[in-house]
Amino acid sequence: MSSSARFESLEQLRSRASELLAAQRCRYAGKPLPLADDERHAWEEQVALWQALYFGYAMCTDAAGEADLTALVWLRSLDSLGRAIREYARAYRAVPAALWKELNSCYRAAESCGLESTEVPVQGRAGASESCRTIYLVTVLHEAANVYALSAAQMHALERWLPDWARSIDLLPAAPAASRSPLVCVARGSMPYSAVIQPRPLPRRNGGTCASTLAVQSTLVSPNATSTEPSACRV
Repeated sequence: MSSSARFESLEQLRSRASELLAAQRCRYAGKPLPLADDERHAWEEQVALWQALYFGYAMCTDAAGEADLTALVWLRSLDSLGRAIREYARAYRAVPAALWKELNSCYRAAESCGLESTEVPVQGRAGASESCRTIYLVTVLHEAANVYALSAAQMHALERWLPDWARSIDLLPAAPAASRSPLVCVARGSMPYSAVIQPRPLPRRNGGTCASTLAVQSTLVSPNATSTEPSACRV
């Protein structure tokens, strides 16, 4: 199957899966631990499906086409993996370090292709758009919000706010020489909220191709603005 045909099939599957998984999530999100067998199975199926979608989209990144389409493929890859990561928090489980490393590597690969800031339309939302950068930041901010201390209703509210918060954040390649702005470092191998006060380096991809090798650098996020309004994230 060609990459373009695979991508079209994945888009149809993703649309249907998003509807079904939203209902399935209610079976385990915010439930007391340990989860009952049926709750645990529902969670495992959800994580497995998002990971499978990630691998499927990742196989489409070599598809030739317009920049907007290529950016959409990378965005779907990041989004699928980010959703798998966020499901761990909804079940009050620690995210495996390997998933954070994969997310960081995926973003760096999109960045090395120059597609991290390319805006693509959001399905079902007229006039709305998103980019690989905002999708990546949604997952980082989700973890930094200490979701493990939230109820299911609070998790749902957080999900609604995160896209707006992500647009109030910049990704910096290194810490500025002198800055009074608060920074959050994406930790190497994991993204615990302790990284807010204990920054560590982040594995990043760099080089001239989309399949570039891994190198260790740090990525910091900094608020674009300071405000008491929910749309301006302060960390």
